[in-house]
Amino acid sequence: MPLDRQPRLIIVTRRRVSPEIPVDEQMAEARGERRITAEQIIAAHQRTREFQTERLRTIRREGRINFRPRYGQATGTIDLTIDGEYFWDSTTGGEWVIRDKYIGGVRLNWDEFPEIPLLRWERVIQAPLALDLDKRYRYELEQSEQVDGRDCWRVRFEPLESDTSGSLQRGRAWIDKRTAAMVKVSYVQTNLEPPLISREETRLYRPYEGPDGTEYWVLDGLDGQVIQSVAGANLVVLQEWSFGPPEINGTEFGPIRDQAYASRAQMLRDTEEGFVWLERTDSGERVAKRGKTRQWFAVGGLLNDEGADELLPLAGVNYINLDTFGRGMLFNLFFAGALANVTLSDPTFLDSKLDVALNVNALGYAGTDKTYVRGEEIVSERVKRRAQTISLTGGYPLGDFVKLRGGLSAAYINYHRDDETGAFVVPEDHTAYSGRLSLAFDRAGWGLEAGSRYTRRSSWSPWGPESALVSGDALEDAESFSVWSVVAQKTWFLPFFQQIELSADFRGGSDLDRFSAFTFGFLSGDRLRGFGGSGIRYDRGVLAQLDYEFNVRQIVQLEGTIEHARVEPLGEDEMTSHTGFGIAANFPGPKETLIRFDVGYALASDIEEVEGDLEFLLVVLKLF
Repeated sequence: MPLDRQPRLIIVTRRRVSPEIPVDEQMAEARGERRITAEQIIAAHQRTREFQTERLRTIRREGRINFRPRYGQATGTIDLTIDGEYFWDSTTGGEWVIRDKYIGGVRLNWDEFPEIPLLRWERVIQAPLALDLDKRYRYELEQSEQVDGRDCWRVRFEPLESDTSGSLQRGRAWIDKRTAAMVKVSYVQTNLEPPLISREETRLYRPYEGPDGTEYWVLDGLDGQVIQSVAGANLVVLQEWSFGPPEINGTEFGPIRDQAYASRAQMLRDTEEGFVWLERTDSGERVAKRGKTRQWFAVGGLLNDEGADELLPLAGVNYINLDTFGRGMLFNLFFAGALANVTLSDPTFLDSKLDVALNVNALGYAGTDKTYVRGEEIVSERVKRRAQTISLTGGYPLGDFVKLRGGLSAAYINYHRDDETGAFVVPEDHTAYSGRLSLAFDRAGWGLEAGSRYTRRSSWSPWGPESALVSGDALEDAESFSVWSVVAQKTWFLPFFQQIELSADFRGGSDLDRFSAFTFGFLSGDRLRGFGGSGIRYDRGVLAQLDYEFNVRQIVQLEGTIEHARVEPLGEDEMTSHTGFGIAANFPGPKETLIRFDVGYALASDIEEVEGDLEFLLVVLKLF
């Protein structure tokens, strides 16, 4: 256009829909090409993304975040949920206003949700397809698939081997053939800084129309998993994000968010380093702050099982420090009268991926060790037993979902006579030294672990009935022994805060005697509801568990558990069966307390004497 002094009318037309892919399979065939390439698809997606980025200014919508942490294969999954309003703008990023809070589907009427440090995770800085494709990623077109009724290309991507500059992703992206928009992406984040081991996410995107008629593709749901090293084991946190319909580029976005800032509601901001809390100042502004690294809990309750002579009161404290010595080390102190535990863990030992933990466990009471012969207890052979243990454990990740674990421990074990003990020689006190090794896998609600442990006693003198002491070769063989186990579990999450968990535990050992064989216990041994302290001992067997959790009107969370064990009692050739049933309730109490009541009942057993046994645990937890 020539430049002169004459007035001219210039008309600018803006697209209201994203540009379509400029080349499709039919066009490629017409040019003699076999098919469209991954590079062409990615280039078209980049243009679509740039088109949207130029126009998308704000998003406001209702949302929900579910966090479901599980520690190794030792605990069930806890369901933590936040409902609230989500604000996003191109300058600040994403922010959450917390409206409702739930634990296990039970609504918390607390003023504030506990500032759980688990929320402080590293996040993905940019989606993989927004990076410089020439420098960081290799792409491969795999096939065509339908996602949400849309025809898509499935493209696999992975970091170039030469690029070690930072944390990248590898996975698959589903690109809409018509619009070149991303419909779905699934990836694993690599090269994370310890103590993070891996992060896996699947994101779904859907189109929504803005006020100007433009079609915007925005995040509509997320399922993911984060694995972090804690005290030699994996802390696995499953996460799920869901959203309601968005208001895009709304004219009232600013005033509504300002109202949220001025309110007393808790707020979170999603930053490049993870979630941070937004603290309200006296002037009504919001200032970013990190979550707490220290927390005190008051603990109280009651414990009863067949291994204790009387009802055990529990009263004490639990202190957690996630940044001990300012080095990100975990310190945990638990003291509740009859029980005490101290843990010090370094998740990045010597600035490596190795995490190391030192643990001391002490019992303030002696349990009653019982023995059975053909289903009948020999009361005159009861023995009181108490152990104090110190252990050093370590874990090292092998890839994104596998962890190698090992440890050394020393347990001082004290034996003495029970009031019912007759002509029976109790074992001498000794120290048992153990070494153990295991391999664990965690992904998509699955948990698998296989391991073994070798133990040698410092001394082991004759014991048993005075007329038939265990001695000679049998005593010498039992001075050292080994055990192994394979555990598998799977958790399914259902609507309305329901959860189903299925697990199986296969185990066995060699050179086991009465005082080293497997047993059922509430606090020691393997829990089988209703059989804690029953005295049943075995050298091989399988334990299976089915657990169902649900909540009643968002007031109380209930857990129903059925367990079955098929084991071979020590010294016998025939397998025996034992079935337990348990029910537990979790609910918030007064003064911002959490209460758990857990009851186990011995439903059926080939040993009739233990049928009908009852165990229970009551715990009250108070945060400060």
